[in-house]
Amino acid sequence: MKGPDGSHRLRSITAIYVSTTGSPVTARLNVYAGRDPSWFDSRDSHYHLIDFTLGAASQYFGSGSRNNQGVENLLRGFADDAPYPDGFIRFPNINQVDTYGGSGSLTFPTDGGDMTVSILRALSMVSLGVGVVASLALQPEVAIPAFWIAGALAGTAGGVDIYQRFDRGEFEWDLQTGMDLLDIAGAVVSMGASSAASTTIRGVGRFSLRGSIQTGIGVAQIGVMGGVHVAQIAAAVESGDDAAIARAVAHAIADGALILIVHRASARLNEPRPSSSAPETRRTTSGTGSSEPPPRVTETGTPERPGAPQTAHDQWVSDMLRSGMGERPNAPAEPRPIGPEPEIRTGEAAYAEYERTLAETGYEIEVAIYRNRATGEYRVRRGTAMEVSGPMGEGWEGVMHYHPNPGNVLTYRMPAPADINGVALPAFRARAPITEFVEYPLPGGGRGRAAYTLDPRTGGVSIEYQRADGSRYRRSYASLNDYAAEYNARTTYLEPGTPEYEWAMRDLNDYYRNLLGGDSSRRTTGGTTPTSLPTDAALDTMSQAQFDASIDAAFAEAGFNTDHAARPPVRPLGSGGLREGARGRFNAVRDDYATQLGVASGGQVHHAVELQVIDRYPGVYTEAEINGIGNMRGIPPETSGRRQLHNSKIREVWDRHYARLDAEIARRGLTPGTPEYRTVCRRYLDSARDEIDYVMGQFFSEYRRSLFPSPPTSSAPAAPSP
Repeated sequence: MKGPDGSHRLRSITAIYVSTTGSPVTARLNVYAGRDPSWFDSRDSHYHLIDFTLGAASQYFGSGSRNNQGVENLLRGFADDAPYPDGFIRFPNINQVDTYGGSGSLTFPTDGGDMTVSILRALSMVSLGVGVVASLALQPEVAIPAFWIAGALAGTAGGVDIYQRFDRGEFEWDLQTGMDLLDIAGAVVSMGASSAASTTIRGVGRFSLRGSIQTGIGVAQIGVMGGVHVAQIAAAVESGDDAAIARAVAHAIADGALILIVHRASARLNEPRPSSSAPETRRTTSGTGSSEPPPRVTETGTPERPGAPQTAHDQWVSDMLRSGMGERPNAPAEPRPIGPEPEIRTGEAAYAEYERTLAETGYEIEVAIYRNRATGEYRVRRGTAMEVSGPMGEGWEGVMHYHPNPGNVLTYRMPAPADINGVALPAFRARAPITEFVEYPLPGGGRGRAAYTLDPRTGGVSIEYQRADGSRYRRSYASLNDYAAEYNARTTYLEPGTPEYEWAMRDLNDYYRNLLGGDSSRRTTGGTTPTSLPTDAALDTMSQAQFDASIDAAFAEAGFNTDHAARPPVRPLGSGGLREGARGRFNAVRDDYATQLGVASGGQVHHAVELQVIDRYPGVYTEAEINGIGNMRGIPPETSGRRQLHNSKIREVWDRHYARLDAEIARRGLTPGTPEYRTVCRRYLDSARDEIDYVMGQFFSEYRRSLFPSPPTSSAPAAPSP
């Protein structure tokens, strides 16, 4: 978010609210936070937070003598003043507020009174999604909600409320109905009615949640057990009579036959029922193919229903291939109102946001559309002049991206081999062809567009674009390797010293070190394909089961080395240095830190980024950052006081990272004190810290306590800078 002067940047931060009384609720809050620029001349650190969760923008402020204190005071004040009922707000990554504001998580209590919890319950489905765990024993469209509604009482109350409203003639598909059904589903699950014990459950019908929700919760499916209820609900759905559907479902509820409900997050509210007639099958002039992709199928081979998220996306892709391959004019940038990023649920809306973003960036950097297969959500991402990466998390697939191509290199109008390689894994998982688009600037202005498709059944690749005279060009390749060979045969001269040259050299170095193998979300102007060979081989010769079996066999044959891990040689540090003084100042506050982290006598307070980094990589971190509470991890007392985690395993991992970082510094010829040196070192060390937190965090004291501990009543002051 930027203010009118373009300088006030607030970033979206993760904030999870969990209630502790009344109706059980978990909701992700729509919160933005960052530095407050109106205090630019203050010696203190001032921060600003805006909460859009309930519609109107509510503002909060906090400050402190140091960055980490300012961030902590801001978040504590927000939780204390926000109008949320009794519970907690968890901030899993406070580094999102300010890179230099500490790391780790914070949790603060709320006591905002008895506001209407239905809003938060709706948000818990929309923002977090009602996480769905697929059930192998059932029809694939039936699954159990993965969130847990506490106890059976919520389910009992929900069933009684629906039945009473039906009896009074007040039963309708409104918000309360949807919430009651979810309560019942959660109660049944919590009482042990698992999918494995209910093989007769079937998913039937499509039910729109109508009423006061304006955020597009969409379509729900209900699973029932017992043929009579299945037949009744199926007949009601076939009739299209909402009242008949309501009566059939209410009878199933009253008889205790309702088992579970599945949330279809990305369908639209009040959408018309699909026609029962089959869609028209389009034919091409040559009769060799169709612009329509084959219908998506579920695990059991049944086609997806029209209107489902994947079907809607496939239709958008088909329309784009049929009529959207011509030249596109560039548009001027338009002012954008300050506010939260819009939630994008359709291909059309995603493309409109993509075009606005291109105009705002002057068509000078890569911009991309990504889509989450699991939720149906779209995101528009900004990159650099040479590449763009997808959002964090699982399930994101590329849809379209833009190559700036300032030198008008013809090769760069086509997708890079790395782009097509990024399609391979999603296509293989979906077991269906996936098409993406790449746009590029034209010499006379505007943009051209090319489409590339990978078919996992054959491993083949096809490229298609429209010429200036309106004719279509289409070419197929037997494999990604064949396409890469032709792409790379068209040599391109890059002037040494230019950004394009430097990026290409780094890309080649990364390729040969095989560091880019797993990132299927990365899109580049001319990137190489480190995993094209194994991916192509898998697509050409193996089914998924064969592929998994070969991996399992190779893993079993490799065996394990049970000897002590060899420690890599590490550059020694001389005695003294800044770390000695920093160690003394840390010792003065160590006990207070131990109390906050819940470390008992005999335990350790561990620096997540070690003290020796101050001397090993000078200027990368300040002492205040190293000695701040956000950099501390608690380690409970170990068996027999051996400290095998603190003094052995963590030491081994850090030594390995120090050796690798030193080698990288030498390879790049970086000089301590330069901006590039600080950037490279900090990025690497932050990543190493996150790796240790992820792998060993289960042993740290703050992870071993309850998820929502009582927050500390006092905060130890950060150690002063030397």
